[in-house]
Amino acid sequence: MEQTATHGSAAAPSTEAGRITLAFPSGKTLSAQIAAIQNVSGVLKSALAQPLSTPGVLPLDDDGEDSIAAWSAVVQMAELRAYQPELVNWNNVGSLFNLVAKYDMPVVGAACSDFLPCNKASLGLDHPLTSPKNVLVAVTLCDRHGCTPAGCQAVEEALVSALSPLLTRVDSSGYLGSPDAAAAAARLRALIKDKRYTTAVSMAVQARVMAALLDALDAHCNAPTCYNCGTRSFTVRCIYCSAAPSS
Repeated sequence: MEQTATHGSAAAPSTEAGRITLAFPSGKTLSAQIAAIQNVSGVLKSALAQPLSTPGVLPLDDDGEDSIAAWSAVVQMAELRAYQPELVNWNNVGSLFNLVAKYDMPVVGAACSDFLPCNKASLGLDHPLTSPKNVLVAVTLCDRHGCTPAGCQAVEEALVSALSPLLTRVDSSGYLGSPDAAAAAARLRALIKDKRYTTAVSMAVQARVMAALLDALDAHCNAPTCYNCGTRSFTVRCIYCSAAPSS
């Protein structure tokens, strides 16, 4: 008996009426309802209006486990097999955003955008540039692929929060150049030195990071010098030796 994929699972090409086989370069395939795929993607609707080189098979040039997993979620969304936002997670949201931009999938894009505000607390600078949990990557995804107002606001708030230690000259204890600022600067430095930084992070986001770092540098350069240890970074007390300023 010939296997038929359901719910976006991998299978051999299907000849079932009303279904199409999505074929990937790796040889893996997904079976999907033709009407569902036409409704979810304007690009695929146009492609299916043309004669296929192999009847019943639509070749796609996306490949890799992440892309195929994202396509599986797209098929399930298109076929309404599950509540759409529940099919989006941190493992596939980046790949889904890429498919949205490439194949004109507004419904999938809306599900991705809704995912971000609900999971804003997970965004930060501690994650690698391969993860959409990295707030610089999340903002870049919204910049490059578009996002709902709620999604844009969520990632914007997360970015402001992540950079705020650098933009605050004096912390609640009266220190200039607080440990939080030093930690944020160290995390940003590691990300900037990553060879993927220039491609994973948009130019607009890179400019904001640079502005925040320059603001922190300005705060440090204009700080008074500690009479005890000679460093710059105190107002009420030196952050390094805790000496009080001389009268």
